[in-house]
Amino acid sequence: DLFRLMLLTGAREGEILNLKASQISWDWRTIRIESRKGGGSLRVIPLSDSAIEILKGRPERRFFSINRDKLYRTLERIGIMSGVAYGDNIENGWVCYDLRHVAATVMENAGIPYSAVSAILGHKRRDQTATYAHAQLETLRRAVEVLESHCREIDGFMGVSRGI
Repeated sequence: DLFRLMLLTGAREGEILNLKASQISWDWRTIRIESRKGGGSLRVIPLSDSAIEILKGRPERRFFSINRDKLYRTLERIGIMSGVAYGDNIENGWVCYDLRHVAATVMENAGIPYSAVSAILGHKRRDQTATYAHAQLETLRRAVEVLESHCREIDGFMGVSRGI
């Protein structure tokens, strides 16, 4: 549930681990995240049906009652079991924060405006979001297809190549 909520909201692990019932608006279907990172910020993230279902299925006092030490020990065991090492300084390893990168990449590649992706992630500057979103090959292919389509509309552009 922790990982699913991180992906569905783009929130940091600590923001989800410390989530309280008072931060959820069931009527508006949003969560209010108060981040201490980067001088502190407040953002409101809409909740999907899946996120609502996860939150409604958890105890309201504290949605996640796992401490970070236990979480990291569990993640290391999962890494061993899956054959994908957990750890920031491990070659080809992964960390929870990678889920924010996945969320940003999925939103960007779906054509969601950068302003919305930035708002969901809680970034004040666009260059912060740029470090999270990674263009996928499928999106790059779509981009060059758009360029080709545009160029085909230019009279004479698709003429015989002269090797120039």
